[in-house]
Amino acid sequence: MAQLTINLSAIKANYKTLQDKVGKNCEVSAVVKANAYGLGVGPVAETLQKAGCKTFFVATLPEAIELRLILGDEPTIAMLNGYQDKASTLYRENNITPVLNDHGELKDYKIRGKNLPAIIHFDTAMNRLGMDAKDITQDDLRDLDVKYIMSHFASSEDPDSDLNVQQANKFREISAQY
Repeated sequence: MAQLTINLSAIKANYKTLQDKVGKNCEVSAVVKANAYGLGVGPVAETLQKAGCKTFFVATLPEAIELRLILGDEPTIAMLNGYQDKASTLYRENNITPVLNDHGELKDYKIRGKNLPAIIHFDTAMNRLGMDAKDITQDDLRDLDVKYIMSHFASSEDPDSDLNVQQANKFREISAQY
């Protein structure tokens, strides 16, 4: 019978290594969707929080609410699957920050109030999620508390892919505007 051993000390060490590599002016966040990729969201997220992680990403609203119960009020918990207007009160009640993936979500979210936290997802080549930067104006983002902007690399598993360089350059251009 196969047995999987999760080394939480190694997870903590990896987080610390990444944080040291990017320096004090950058923040390393943790993606713990799908039960921390099957490793156990509770132990993994608690270990990362103790190591200094302040921002966690999950995929769905139920995952976000579960993580809020585990980690308490302190960390930022962001939901990658966007904003669902029908569940708007759950975002506020549980202090969940949506990743806004399209213009419709952006408009629906802004209706809910001023200075709400949000993360804006720009498409730099994935062509599946994210907004085209040319379709978003500063006026669109007014009255939002934009915590971060982000993108998703289409070929991240291939470090030699030219697409990674193209996407990084496009994201730098977008970052300079926001």
